[in-house]
Amino acid sequence: MGATDRFSTEDVQRIVGLTAKQLDYWDRLRLVSPRKEQGDRFYDFRDLIGLRTVKQLVEEGVPANRLRRALAALREKLSQAPAPLAELRVLSDGKDILVERGGAPRRQRLWLSCVSFPMEKTS
Repeated sequence: MGATDRFSTEDVQRIVGLTAKQLDYWDRLRLVSPRKEQGDRFYDFRDLIGLRTVKQLVEEGVPANRLRRALAALREKLSQAPAPLAELRVLSDGKDILVERGGAPRRQRLWLSCVSFPMEKTS
């Protein structure tokens, strides 16, 4: 898989383990959207990384709608990272989101207080 590879919606569902409904919802939230060219919709390798990150964060308890707001704030704070889900390491403990900016040998950690949110447990 290379950076220029194209993946159909069906490929992405199989590779990342998502449903068409999840992809559509995350596209509407503008978390990760497919490219469109001559009527074809496709994803690239960076999109796969972003989708995997969204899936992991959602599985850890981060609501997709709040993730959308967090990404908007992240894009604003880190305008040089147009695809933050693919270019940065995004972690969550279910309450806070931690972003690590790459760079060997040391990493810079950036807590985004504007994206911290309380988690409520529902029964």
